[in-house]
Amino acid sequence: MNDATRDYVLRHRHDDVRRLALHPSRDSSVDMHVALEQIAAYQTARHKLPSWAGRQNIIYGPRLAMEQCSSELTARYKSELVRRLIYLPTAPLLITPNDQTTNPPNDQTTNPPNDQTTNPPNDQTTLIDLTGGMGVDFSFMAPHFSRAIYVEQQEQLCAIAAHNFAALGLQQVTVCCNDGTELIRRYEGHADVVYLDPARRDDHGQRTYAIANCRPDLLELREVLTAKARWVVAKLSPMLDWRKAITDLGRQHVLELHIVAADNECKELIVVMAAPAPGNGALSEATGGPEDAGCRVVCVNLAEEPADSQTMEFCFVSTTAGAGPLYGGSADELSTMYLYEPNAALMKGGFYGDIARLTDTQQLSADSHLYVSATPRPLFPGRRFRILATAPATKSGIKTLLGNDRRASITVRNFPLTVAELRRKLKVSEGGQHYLFATTLARDQHLLILCDRTSET
Repeated sequence: MNDATRDYVLRHRHDDVRRLALHPSRDSSVDMHVALEQIAAYQTARHKLPSWAGRQNIIYGPRLAMEQCSSELTARYKSELVRRLIYLPTAPLLITPNDQTTNPPNDQTTNPPNDQTTNPPNDQTTLIDLTGGMGVDFSFMAPHFSRAIYVEQQEQLCAIAAHNFAALGLQQVTVCCNDGTELIRRYEGHADVVYLDPARRDDHGQRTYAIANCRPDLLELREVLTAKARWVVAKLSPMLDWRKAITDLGRQHVLELHIVAADNECKELIVVMAAPAPGNGALSEATGGPEDAGCRVVCVNLAEEPADSQTMEFCFVSTTAGAGPLYGGSADELSTMYLYEPNAALMKGGFYGDIARLTDTQQLSADSHLYVSATPRPLFPGRRFRILATAPATKSGIKTLLGNDRRASITVRNFPLTVAELRRKLKVSEGGQHYLFATTLARDQHLLILCDRTSET
């Protein structure tokens, strides 16, 4: 990107890209195609990668690379994950609703890449990122290692990454334009962490989710990767059945699986694998050894403020535990209680009975995935409500609940109608101050629950 194009991008990066395209610069030295691409990418980065957007000398990749790269929230999470692997492989991750403390070294706050000055416990630690892409995950993980190798096949992305790593102040970084699969097969050393984010598109550009259909094929490389690295960290599609993913990758290899949501939207699965032999380090000892242990499953919903993030850990052995405590009272008694909806990561995890036991709540019914308690549970990992009233799921019932103000946010859980169908049937529009849950109690009793968000919970 020449100086004229760079100056144009800086002057117009907050402007409407479509308007700029209709009224291009009169300066012939400005490459408008590059300029418009960079402006559009910057406007995406303001929300997705704010610490990058805060720097004037960052160059962004093409649209597809920007779409596929991790967000800063999830990149910071992976950075903390690999830091724990290096520093404290036995550190428990468990955060219960009554104990929101964690055990990484120092704290949970990660600074922008150029400010990450933490040093590994020895001076010979190596990270290899086999699928570099835009280099977002790499840029947040690399400062924890004495040596970090970025591998990417596309020359354009390699050039952009090299420029950005220098702009971010990353040192001891090697950019390698190569095929990651071939490189790791030939690699003669032993890395501490090998990271990969397999491309989830087929040869025709269509999205794909199955592990074997992504490139590189993690199943095919599993033995090579675990032989060449102390830990293998891989990012997978949030669409995968995580239980099947563990089975496919091999329970003897998978030590941890992280279900990562951001702002209550499930974004990715992260697996941590290692060779199944004794001596994988204290991490495998902490899980009881690969032969007889369950896999750590960490469900996390990330928020911009670390204190607002919600995390719970479970042990997955072979089958999900049975139902937890079920609500046995009447519909009328619910009017004095509190209602909870688990966050997206917990819903993906499916440990519904364990959630009830860990949070000291009751499942409203076995299939509703809503929880209630007589007193507030302020640390429940999800949305928390105070119940105002209940009524049958009928027009007369909704009139009892809402009166003449037929507005509410509606959620359906274990209910025969969709939100749109229920709105049409009850003539309720979106908006207002109330939340309405439509669900089913025991004996197929369809129920509307009127709630209000409360500061008490």
